[in-house]
Amino acid sequence: MKKILLLLSFFSFLKSADFYEFTNLVSHELGQNIYLDKAVNDYDLNVEFLPNIAKPKELLKVYRKVLNEHNLTLIFDKTDKFYYVEYKKNFEPQKSYFTYKVQNLLSKDIADLLTIFPNLEYKFLMQSDTIVFNATTKESKNILKLLSTSDLKSKQERIRITVLNTNNLKAKEYGTRIKKIGLNFDYFLNLIIATPLNNTHTISHNGTAGSFNAFLTMMNNEGITEIEQSPTMLLRDGKKTEFKSVTNIPFLSQTQQVTDTRTNNIESLEYKDVGLTVTVLPKIKNNYIYLDLKLVSEDLLTARSDIRPVTQKIEYTNSIKLLKHESILLTGLRKKSIKKTGFKVPILGDIPILDVLFDYRSESEAIENVSILIESID
Repeated sequence: MKKILLLLSFFSFLKSADFYEFTNLVSHELGQNIYLDKAVNDYDLNVEFLPNIAKPKELLKVYRKVLNEHNLTLIFDKTDKFYYVEYKKNFEPQKSYFTYKVQNLLSKDIADLLTIFPNLEYKFLMQSDTIVFNATTKESKNILKLLSTSDLKSKQERIRITVLNTNNLKAKEYGTRIKKIGLNFDYFLNLIIATPLNNTHTISHNGTAGSFNAFLTMMNNEGITEIEQSPTMLLRDGKKTEFKSVTNIPFLSQTQQVTDTRTNNIESLEYKDVGLTVTVLPKIKNNYIYLDLKLVSEDLLTARSDIRPVTQKIEYTNSIKLLKHESILLTGLRKKSIKKTGFKVPILGDIPILDVLFDYRSESEAIENVSILIESID
């Protein structure tokens, strides 16, 4: 059997030691060489709070106990007067129950972390914020190390995402009025109606933020820019956050059922979520918030109760770097808005000639510019 000689060196009694230090210490106190089997590679064990033992035999007992916990055994060769360490054969290490007091981790975080140990039996006691798990001593050290290094206070930031719909024609007509009343809003007006697709503009909180907010208030009051949604979201580093503001719209669905020579039309109601969905995956680092942003905005174009609703969908995906306490305006998204409305009087609206009097329909078309304002707020 090939063995590696562990050289002797003097060690004073330690409060903690790694595998090599502890073995050298025992070897020195016993006055005997200790050899290691070449297969022994468990050098990562750490022994803490070693007692100040005066007698070498008592220190040897502690050494044997530590080896036993790591599936190792110490054998003494009586002929040549030396010790050697090897793995135990057919050894089943004993499991014990260990606990960890959680500070910041959530139950989902714990479940994700502990999937690294597929056969681990554990339970998270939410009332006491304690994880109880069953493992060997060696396994427990790896588990506790993983939990403690991951259980850090999460970085958090708040942002506000405002979705703006601006009527392109009305905005251009209003541009001349802005000049007449002497307001310096031409720059902001050009941002939201004349910039190329997916352009990004930084708005400093110490500079243009106040003027831009005043501009938006004026545009909203004049019915030119509509603030569709303005949710405030608390972002946690590395955790996906989703905001939804939708309406569940019913619409008629028709199917045909053929039985022998008869065909039956079967009508049923189906439902569809229409509105705004914002999904954000943040990474908070230093003074920046890195955002993987996905925005889905769907509008209802028809408002008649007797026809299948028609919707228009805009989907926007981007990765954004946002400086804390500043704002970013995303512009250049344009949509053609066609809104159909109508009302039909039952029975009378289905009679030829009379249906002109009792079936009202209207259709309007407009070009709208969609802007997304992302603000980092305190």
